[in-house]
Amino acid sequence: MTRSVSFGLCAAVVMGVAFVPTVSAQTAAPWQKTEDFGGATPINKNAWFKVTDYPGSALRDNLQGNVIIAFDISTTGRAENCVVQSSSGHDALDQVPCRLIEERAKFRPALDAEGRPFRTQGRYSIAFWIPD
Repeated sequence: MTRSVSFGLCAAVVMGVAFVPTVSAQTAAPWQKTEDFGGATPINKNAWFKVTDYPGSALRDNLQGNVIIAFDISTTGRAENCVVQSSSGHDALDQVPCRLIEERAKFRPALDAEGRPFRTQGRYSIAFWIPD
């Protein structure tokens, strides 16, 4: 069985375990994007989430939703203390973003008036969706 899926804004065709880029008539997730890093600058945002991070069980069950997470950004530019601020309504989807943002996200930390890094907070949304 071949299915089009999207994770965030990255579309792919799923055939077993292979992921191949594809074009869909639906070009954007149906949820409003949340993105606020409190003055910190993301360094590697394209590496945070991949199509392969869409939980297989959720994909098989056609689960879709938008997860909004909140987290601290340390003075070293790492995401910490992540929590789900707004649930997708599906545990399988809600469990993915915090683990991955803490593992993968890197930031240039926010700086004070003297150029010293300071701890700040971030908010970000992850859309799990299957385009029409």
